[in-house]
Amino acid sequence: MIKIKALILAAGKGTRLENKELPKALLPLNGISMLKRVVNNVLESGIDKEPTIVVGHRAEEIINAMGSGCKYILQEKLEGTGSAVLSAKRHLQNSAENILVIYADNPLISSYTIRKLTESHINSDSEFTMAVIKTDDFEGWKKSLYDYGRIIRDSNGNMIKSVELKDTTEDQKNIKEVNPSLYCYQASWLWENLDKLKNENKQKEYYLTDLIELAIKQGKRINTVEIESSEGLGINTFEQLEIASKLLNSRTERIF
Repeated sequence: MIKIKALILAAGKGTRLENKELPKALLPLNGISMLKRVVNNVLESGIDKEPTIVVGHRAEEIINAMGSGCKYILQEKLEGTGSAVLSAKRHLQNSAENILVIYADNPLISSYTIRKLTESHINSDSEFTMAVIKTDDFEGWKKSLYDYGRIIRDSNGNMIKSVELKDTTEDQKNIKEVNPSLYCYQASWLWENLDKLKNENKQKEYYLTDLIELAIKQGKRINTVEIESSEGLGINTFEQLEIASKLLNSRTERIF
């Protein structure tokens, strides 16, 4: 059994970025589609030579654009991120010891960070590892991070919950450690617990974030890995796409 499989979620409609020409995942970021950037960085990280992409909305277009080199799984019912990963269960259940879940609309995540997250997960021997972002403020381009869930820790620094913005108290809104929703799981724990997710929310969807509370209730220690703020930027609007473009340009300028 291989050590780790990368599962890239690309099934959503992305209504705020939807256009007739391209589905959200294929929108270009500085000349390369968001999904292609994620795939390239997974390959460059060396963790998985053939990433698996969950497709749904406009699936055929995505498969045709990406071609061979990846495996594809169809999410027939678009019922949230938990449902997307569950659709991959029968395909991946006995193929890997660990599962990295990453999103097609997180194109700034680097190969270094992917490797850092997965290595920390394996070395920690935890059932569940997640990325976190610590930011000084929510100003400028970082205002997008304000919408992320807040990381709540106990007096010993152990994570005890992640609270979605809509559920936070006024004090919790001031917490500057947030959840960019990048996860790595022991496969056996993930497949055993996915079926326990409930869709008791307005959208009637199944959310991966609910696995955090589930793991904590089971007494599991969640391993956290801090990543660069920009690498956790999710692209949900054209404004955020433009911000990502500028961040990529500034990253290139620093290299040279």
